[in-house]
Amino acid sequence: MEALLYTRVSKEDQVKFGMSLDAQLESLKQYCSENNLKIRNIYSDEGISGGSITKRKAFQNMIEEAKPGDIILFTKLDRFSRNLLDANIVVKELTKKDVSIKAINEDDIDTSTADGKFIFNLKLSLAQREREKVSERINDVFEYKIKQGEVCTGKVPVGYMIKDKHLVLDPVKSVWIREMFDYFLKHQSIVGTCKWWNAKHPEQTMEYSTIKGSRLTSTFYCGKHPSGLNDHYCEPIISEEEFEKIQKLLKKNVKINRTNHVYLFTGLLTCSHCGRRMSGFYKKWKDISKTNYYRCQAYCGYRTCDMCHSISERKVEAYLLEDMVKKCDEMLSASLKHENTDEVKLQNKKANTEAKISRLKDLYVDGVLTKEEFDTKYKQLQDEIEAIKQEIKPKSNKLLELHDIDIKELYSKLNPENKRAFWRKYVDRIYFDGHDLKVVYY
Repeated sequence: MEALLYTRVSKEDQVKFGMSLDAQLESLKQYCSENNLKIRNIYSDEGISGGSITKRKAFQNMIEEAKPGDIILFTKLDRFSRNLLDANIVVKELTKKDVSIKAINEDDIDTSTADGKFIFNLKLSLAQREREKVSERINDVFEYKIKQGEVCTGKVPVGYMIKDKHLVLDPVKSVWIREMFDYFLKHQSIVGTCKWWNAKHPEQTMEYSTIKGSRLTSTFYCGKHPSGLNDHYCEPIISEEEFEKIQKLLKKNVKINRTNHVYLFTGLLTCSHCGRRMSGFYKKWKDISKTNYYRCQAYCGYRTCDMCHSISERKVEAYLLEDMVKKCDEMLSASLKHENTDEVKLQNKKANTEAKISRLKDLYVDGVLTKEEFDTKYKQLQDEIEAIKQEIKPKSNKLLELHDIDIKELYSKLNPENKRAFWRKYVDRIYFDGHDLKVVYY
């Protein structure tokens, strides 16, 4: 029997307990010497949490390289994993390979025995339950602070500053924000507002997506906390009526084609590099015919995207027709079992991410993480959860309406306006990276 030694230490462990990789390794080597075990390899992850295996490269390499009959040794269970789901997935894989694990400082953690497996799951379950209870208490604290008007998470919105744990108006930047809202209300153009702001504040420029996504839509500016827990969280810069009017204008703020020229994919085609929509334009040829093309708005308008790429409408049209026929066939052959399996995987992924948020809050409350570090990581994890939620949403399978229809023949009989409506009915988004197209259907 050969042994694989695993050591891990997180930043939290280093700060709170002064743990070291060397100390763990020394204990593991001594155990091997006393039990006549040959060490084949040593794997170490430094400064990485045990909450997930995805970022532990050494751990992943160890699992992959483990051979039948091997034993994986570590000092304590929390060195191996702090996540019940991940741990069981790994143990199941190792069991198939006839590989056992053992915590040398915990006699009852040994998956080579039935009792050891039971204790292994029990301890991880209890640890996870405790973390969840702590997380609930932390959430209660956060909610209380928000209701009291205190700043506890999130970046400070431009126009505000922190004073005595509360948001107060920045005497200079709050005026800037007020002017930004006034400009948009007057001109009703996100593009125009973006250009105006960047010309007036070259030292603090903002991209189109920032103006639209986090400035004009932030409830902080009408005094409300985004969580909905406090409608009088801070002093407003604009009135609630003005804010609601702006939100209605944003929904209508779509560039209208004021000519009779029809672009089939306006609003659908998206640049994969920057996430901005691609706008239509046409080229006239000597025979007076017109060919439609699409290019990234961020490149041609604001130079915030480096990718100067365009694609003809004919190419997009041909690709979508072929892809739609293919997708219809795939949907008909897909089994409910597979769909359910995918949903379970997504639910597990969501649970893991929520557990990460709980651990992150623990670190913040314990003072291990600074507010800036917490804010950055918290936003990343929240974005991950929102992305997973979108994947979990039940699919409408609109394409199934077309399973017994000759799509290409149907499409050939449509006029340009109806073709445009056709694509909007079945296609949510089309991504283009300069070479390849990727389609997201409803």
